[in-house]
Amino acid sequence: MRKIFNFTSWILLFTLAPFAVLIFLSQNSVPGDLFYPIKRGMEGIVLAAASASPATRVAFRTDLTERRFKEAERLLLAKADTSALDSFILEVQSTQTEVDALSNTLQKSQATDRLIAKIDDYQTKLVQLEIQTQGSSAPSVNQSPQTPQETIFQQQALPPSGAGQAGQSAVQQPKVTPLPQSTNPPPPAGGQPTAVVQNPPSQTAVIAPEQQRIVSETITTTKIELEKIKKDLEEKKREREERKPFDSAQDKKEKKEEKEKRPERNGKNPQKD
Repeated sequence: MRKIFNFTSWILLFTLAPFAVLIFLSQNSVPGDLFYPIKRGMEGIVLAAASASPATRVAFRTDLTERRFKEAERLLLAKADTSALDSFILEVQSTQTEVDALSNTLQKSQATDRLIAKIDDYQTKLVQLEIQTQGSSAPSVNQSPQTPQETIFQQQALPPSGAGQAGQSAVQQPKVTPLPQSTNPPPPAGGQPTAVVQNPPSQTAVIAPEQQRIVSETITTTKIELEKIKKDLEEKKREREERKPFDSAQDKKEKKEEKEKRPERNGKNPQKD
């Protein structure tokens, strides 16, 4: 019996191991990567499994908005690609729809507050992202100023030496311009030369001016859409708060009417005469 159990365990291990590896490899994938469809497929499976608990499904949906934002951020900084921002907004809108569908008032209020807090965080990060992309724009092509290294010899005309030489052409003689001295400090006596430490290049992609304009407009549009969703959430929350006393009184009235309609139950059988 034990041998059969061990054999079955090994079969399950070798069957599920490839799926576990694929899930691990797809976690940090972004749109366009080979494993990205696997990542989205696993998210769909989790959402389907969480359908039995609407509050759990909404909580997972809210976490998915953060995944979509990180994907959009990586694509913007690496490739100046704004396509993932559309998927991010769609995810936030889907989360808002599921928040509105919650029937439990307390759960709906908590989910609304959490989504609003997320939106505020995204707005702050979008401002920072816009600054980063503006700082990485490609400069316009201008003629660079002449450096001391570019011109070592400069020609200078000598003035005429006298009246007898007025008809002669001026003699051109080269004038030597010394090279600039190095600004690096001299090496210490008896020691090794000091190494010059250079900062690594930035990972932000250099963006052309036209692409920079598209990126800036897309980020602005995304911030506007987020603000609309936030205002809608806050308005509905305010309506629920204003309606709460009326709903509470209505619930009490309905419970009282239901209690009056039910037969009186004392837990004891009435005595017979």
